[in-house]
Amino acid sequence: MHALYLTSTAVAIGKTALSYGLATRLKQDGLRVGYFQPLVVADRGVSGEALRKDASFMRTALDLAEPLELLAPVVLDAAALEEALAGKPNNYAEQIERAFVQVGQDKDLLLIEGAGTLTEGLLLDLPPQALAARLNAQVLVLIKYTDELALNDLLAAKVQFGASFLGSVINEVPPAQREFVEHSVIPFLDSRRLKVYAALPQERLLIALTVNEIAEFLGAEVLNSADHGEDLVENFLVGAMSVDAALSYFRRQPRKAVITGGDRADIQLAALETSTRCIILTGHIQPSPVILSRAEELGVPLLLARPDTLSVVEILEQYFGRMPFQQPHKMACIQQLLSQYFDFERFYADLHIQIK
Repeated sequence: MHALYLTSTAVAIGKTALSYGLATRLKQDGLRVGYFQPLVVADRGVSGEALRKDASFMRTALDLAEPLELLAPVVLDAAALEEALAGKPNNYAEQIERAFVQVGQDKDLLLIEGAGTLTEGLLLDLPPQALAARLNAQVLVLIKYTDELALNDLLAAKVQFGASFLGSVINEVPPAQREFVEHSVIPFLDSRRLKVYAALPQERLLIALTVNEIAEFLGAEVLNSADHGEDLVENFLVGAMSVDAALSYFRRQPRKAVITGGDRADIQLAALETSTRCIILTGHIQPSPVILSRAEELGVPLLLARPDTLSVVEILEQYFGRMPFQQPHKMACIQQLLSQYFDFERFYADLHIQIK
């Protein structure tokens, strides 16, 4: 069995999406693929099955038989971290190894969704390189491309993982930087014997929120068109200008949510004339009947929110790009991106996998 440990240099940069995309492609190519998440760092206030939300999603997506407690054997909640700080011993390493053996049975490749950073697990003496070594896994590192300095983390990861390091995937390459990455960055990394299997472009769809998620985060009331609650919002625009300026501004951004005061009927009408997924009415001011009727006709939900415009923006910034990867549109999107940009031939050769 081959074991592939997928880690990233920062949280919320597409590790679960890449795990899904790789696993489904491997499965399509005829391999028996398993999934394993050895350490789950729990968000505060989360309990129950939600603690293992990524493993739950992958279990369903890959039609896996193993229970969640095997797919994600160790959950680091607040109590576990307090025990670690108090110096109490644990048997996490043994739990992980036992689960790994069971999950890996009858698999050609076990995809291990590893740490969200290169330091995660140090508190428990289980840093990423130690886990990869214990599981005899080769390591694929995901980075988000911001500028050339992002390569420092990738070069450090190669040193950190040593002989286990397989290669990398560069994510969210801006359109303006694509040529530079292809013709300068990748050749530079190749010269350092650091393989890049894909340089994936920025894709707003992958970081989008649904209308229902936005309403939930804001505690907003959905006034109409509730059947459009699963529509994906890729951009947020604030409407605080003249109508003429707003129309030009709104036309440049498709699939958006417009944030504006509930008393700005002119801005709301302008938003409804362009590709808008929802309108967030701030200050808890009810829209006019004309606006409500037009929004209902077009199928554009109006969300009535209590916070002011600035507060709404601040709330949404906390969530945009950080939500679990689960919507069908996102699943199809990552599959298409990997099909177009990922060098599977080289990847399989480096893993010594033969596709029948």
